[in-house]
Amino acid sequence: ETVVLRAEGRPLGREQSGDMEFLRYHRDVLGKKCLVTYVLVGRKLASIRLHLLERYANKDRYVTDYNKIREFLSANVGEPRYNNVVWKDRAYAERGENLGTAVTSGSLSLSSAWAYRDTGLRLSLSGENSEILFAAEINDLKTKNPASF
Repeated sequence: ETVVLRAEGRPLGREQSGDMEFLRYHRDVLGKKCLVTYVLVGRKLASIRLHLLERYANKDRYVTDYNKIREFLSANVGEPRYNNVVWKDRAYAERGENLGTAVTSGSLSLSSAWAYRDTGLRLSLSGENSEILFAAEINDLKTKNPASF
């Protein structure tokens, strides 16, 4: 915990739930505004979560960013354990509407996961009611982390 506080300073928010603690910060990551959450389990760092806070008028940019990050991770970490493309509404897929609109309406969600040594990486893009949730998580596979998104 003190390592995170020493490196990041005073958190924007701090929350406790059982033996889990969440430390939140606003940070720029790769030039994008993000909410960074450090998840500590039993005072040890279990995972780091990133939520993209950027708002794009063109919703397809979220899908473009997701694909860029997924390709970057695939090139550097290897092929993902899974690449999920889930359509809740097949009619969207058949109409060929743009993917960004499909995500913001909740019809489409994308997720990918990698395992690299003892580290798990997960990327997800989903949405509903015109809101987008674009998140990444890095976690220690040896630590039980029940609050994973």
